[in-house]
Amino acid sequence: GILLLVILTSAGWRNALVASDGDSCMHWRVGEWMLQHRQLLDHDVFSHTRFGAPVISKEWLSELIFAAAGRAAGLTGLALVAALVIATTFALLLRQLLRAGHDLLVSIAITLLAVWAASSHWLARPHVFSFLLLVLWHDALRRGRWLILPVLMLFWVNLHGGFLVGLLVLGAYWIGAALERNWTRLRILTLTGALCGLASLVNPNGYRLHLHNLQFLRSEFITGWLAEDASTDFHAAGALGFLTLLAAVFLVLTLARPRLTAGDAVLLLSWLYFALHSNRNI
Repeated sequence: GILLLVILTSAGWRNALVASDGDSCMHWRVGEWMLQHRQLLDHDVFSHTRFGAPVISKEWLSELIFAAAGRAAGLTGLALVAALVIATTFALLLRQLLRAGHDLLVSIAITLLAVWAASSHWLARPHVFSFLLLVLWHDALRRGRWLILPVLMLFWVNLHGGFLVGLLVLGAYWIGAALERNWTRLRILTLTGALCGLASLVNPNGYRLHLHNLQFLRSEFITGWLAEDASTDFHAAGALGFLTLLAAVFLVLTLARPRLTAGDAVLLLSWLYFALHSNRNI
C-alpha cells in the first residue's frame, strides 16, 4: 500500500481527478449531442469556421458511455467510468501473470511497474478502453483463443482509434511464427488476421477510419505540437515510471537472460520503439 501511494504521488498533477483533462468534457459533449439527436455525429456542429464539415466518428461508442455517465453523475461519473476501466485493466494483468504460474510478489511488482509507467495517461478519455482491450487481446493471443479476437476488434474499432495496435500485436505474433517456421500457427494467425481486418471495417466510416488514423499518425504538425505525440522527456517527473520499467527490462535481459520466442522478441523491440517514439504509446 505504501509503495502504491508513493507511485501515485510521484507526479503532483496526478493527484487530480482522471477527468481533469479538457478533452474529457469534449468527449462528454459529443456523446451528449448524439444522445440528444439520436444519431451519430458525422459532421462538425461545434466549430464556427468548419461548421458542417464531415467528421470521422472514431470513438462514438466510448463517447456515448461517457455521456451516459455524465448524465447520471456529472463529471464524477466520467471519472468513475475511467477509474473502473483502468483498475480492471491492471487487475486483469495481475491475474494473467498469476495464471501463467509466476510468483505472487514478482507479479505484483511487474503490475505496479506497469501502473507507474501508465499513470501519466490516466484520463477520462476513450484511450482508456484501449488499455483494457489490449490486455484482453494479448491474453487471447497467448492462450490461442483465436475466435475471441474478431469479437474484441468489433468493440475496439468503435471505442477508440487505437484498434490499430491490436493489428500490430497480431502482426508481431505472425512474424514470430514465420521466423520460427511454425506453419500451422502461421495459417491460424493469417486467417485470424483476415477476420479481424474484416471486423475492423464494421464501423460508421468503414475503411475511411483506417485512412484517417494513418494520416493522423503521419502528421508532422500533430507530432510537432502535441506533447503526448512527442518523444518522452525523461527529465519530467511523470516519465520516472517508464524509465524504471525500461531499467527493469534491461536488467532482466542482461542478468537473467530469459529465452524469448521470436514473437516475444518482435513485440519487445517494436513496443520499445513505439514508446520511445511517442509519449502516448507508453
